[in-house]
Amino acid sequence: MADEGRLLVYVGRLSPVKGVEDLAKAFQMLAREDERARLVLAGDGVLKGELERWFQEWGLADRVCLTGWLSDKVLGPLYRAADAVIVPSRYEPFGMVALEAASCGALVIASRTGGLSEIIERSDGSILGAAPESPVELFGLVRRVIEDPDEARRLAERARAHVVETYSWQRVAHAVSSLLLGVVQASRRDD
Repeated sequence: MADEGRLLVYVGRLSPVKGVEDLAKAFQMLAREDERARLVLAGDGVLKGELERWFQEWGLADRVCLTGWLSDKVLGPLYRAADAVIVPSRYEPFGMVALEAASCGALVIASRTGGLSEIIERSDGSILGAAPESPVELFGLVRRVIEDPDEARRLAERARAHVVETYSWQRVAHAVSSLLLGVVQASRRDD
């Protein structure tokens, strides 16, 4: 967890479907209560200019860093430095950022939508889920984990263990191999 301030991290396209506007609004609520709150938005997209304008208007431009795209070498340490990695998607087919962040030991808060819903559900509560398009609920979860760093640490450790076990390349390869073998066997039975 971050030692100085409260560091929230977002990684992904800056586009409406990714829910980054909802995160911006949740961050605005948090920043009103906590002058140590900081936000890193790692990515690029159509909302970049609008987000920069909002943060400027809200007086938060000095507390938000829009980095553009970052390399994997930078993302791992960034995830580990975060108090929370936020994945506020309005729709997400899979949720790779949530898994990558959790595998690095970050606390993850994600929207319960698309593939993220399954990741959240299978995490047994270690990855926190918020309703999509709900800045207020997102803010509530962020505030909860920031106010209880011990709980945040426990959740992050459990999420890391779960993701490493459930989504390892070896386990995924075995599942795909089993699926393909089943398809081949079924097609032979049909012949």
